Amino acid sequence: MKEIDDQVLLIVKYVRELKQAEDVGDWDKVVSLSDAIQESGHNIGKAADEINVAIKRGMHIG
Repeated sequence: MKEIDDQVLLIVKYVRELKQAEDVGDWDKVVSLSDAIQESGHNIGKAADEINVAIKRGMHIG
C-alpha cells in the first residue's frame, strides 16, 4: 500500500508542476511531466496487481 500512496503523492506533485509549466509555456517540461504521471499510474497498477495476487494467496497486506 505504501507504494501506491507514494505514487499518488508523486502524481499530485507532477500535476501541480505540469500546470505551472503550461502557464509559462514550457512544453518540454509538460511532456516530461506527462510521461512521469503515466509512469506513476503504471506503477500504481503494478502495485495493485501485487496486492490482488497476495490476497488470492491468503497473505496479509500491510
